[in-house]
Amino acid sequence: MSESPSPISRPIFVNALSFRGGALTVENLDHGTAYALAAAGLGHQDLVELAGPDGRVAGRAEWGTLFDRLDAGRAGVLTGEEPTTAAEALRDEVDRRRLAACGGHGIVHLALRPEGAIEARALGA
Repeated sequence: MSESPSPISRPIFVNALSFRGGALTVENLDHGTAYALAAAGLGHQDLVELAGPDGRVAGRAEWGTLFDRLDAGRAGVLTGEEPTTAAEALRDEVDRRRLAACGGHGIVHLALRPEGAIEARALGA
């Protein structure tokens, strides 16, 4: 039996996604993110409306509005598989875009012994 996902409050959602200028360009969403949002009840047209004329969901107000749409009257806490999966997908996508925007900051792993391959796999290299 799988564990139910942890609830996500509005302040945690908004803070995580708006942190350091977090933004989401609606027109080139990762397919997994788009699918997770659709499963939670937010289609492409909903996102276009939320994003406004600049085509981006950004800033605390827009992230708050997106949370409210995912929340669907659950009193400020995302619960259940679809909304929490959508929130995690959004966070992952915003984090990937944030990292790409600042040059990626890659890690070089130099192994000097055979066990280095195990370390490299653990680092995701």
